[in-house]
Amino acid sequence: MEIILDRNPFPPQVSDLLKELCRIGFFPHGLLIGSWPMLIYTLHFTLQYGFATNDVDFAVHGAVKVPPSPEAIPELLERLGYEPITDYDTGIETFVQGPSRSSSSATVAGAAPSPLQ
Repeated sequence: MEIILDRNPFPPQVSDLLKELCRIGFFPHGLLIGSWPMLIYTLHFTLQYGFATNDVDFAVHGAVKVPPSPEAIPELLERLGYEPITDYDTGIETFVQGPSRSSSSATVAGAAPSPLQ
């Protein structure tokens, strides 16, 4: 199924992140999850959905098998102003945007920090 919207529903920082991930070929191996896809479904299907968060979550299938890209994901996120925070108990690396770390974050779920390319 292809969904085409007449306007970009994402705020600039999320839109920039998605465009950059698309540019490096992330989406054949990764999927946008969480509340952001619901924004698209809400607009396309005219559904009522009120839950929203500032974080941007991704699921990655076989993270260690994702082929190398022109730019590694951690470097891409840091270039866009995200700072890494690693939970060593779970192996999940979270990138928080901005110096205040309160605006938005990107999480790659189920992926160890080092092999993401």
